[in-house]
Amino acid sequence: MDLIQKLQPQIEKIKTISHRLGFEMSCDLEVANLCAIVARGCHGNSLELGTGTGLSTLFLAEVLGAGRLDTVDVNEE
Repeated sequence: MDLIQKLQPQIEKIKTISHRLGFEMSCDLEVANLCAIVARGCHGNSLELGTGTGLSTLFLAEVLGAGRLDTVDVNEE
């Protein structure tokens, strides 16, 4: 499963926003894809700690289907 190509337009938007905000801590695309593969196998709810600008969130949300994704970040911005 390779979501990188499928999600490319959204990825570019997130990268643009991250750059504008000066946010440089996004995960690698391959890591986000791997997280999505693992989450898909869980068949349910997921919790993401450290949302950042939502790059890995995008990948997780893509595979969860009817599951629930909760995200938590220490920075309110």
